[in-house]
Amino acid sequence: MNLFAEPVWLYAGITVALLAAVGLRWTEARRKRRLSQFASPKLLPSLASSRSSLAIFLRHLFLVLAILLLFIALARPQWGSRQRETAPTGIDALIAVDVSRSMLARDIRPNRIER
Repeated sequence: MNLFAEPVWLYAGITVALLAAVGLRWTEARRKRRLSQFASPKLLPSLASSRSSLAIFLRHLFLVLAILLLFIALARPQWGSRQRETAPTGIDALIAVDVSRSMLARDIRPNRIER
């Protein structure tokens, strides 16, 4: 039994989530490196005090989890299956009548609606 209808999305999701995690980690390290080049070590805590390391980590974690969950949803998880036979219960019939104005054309006697 397949657990996912399209498991290729799982592999793509894991790849994208890992790339996003690596990219976020790289940009955060780059930000810290550039900030340390900008100011002296004594001034860094006062300049970057509004950014908590835990808050940044949680934001990145939730972003990666959201990406992963999006791809899990695209993989269409499947569970529970039951097969049962059903007999056809009737015949469907459709009768269509064209009553548009074009049916009033006088190319045939009487017009098409009366015929």
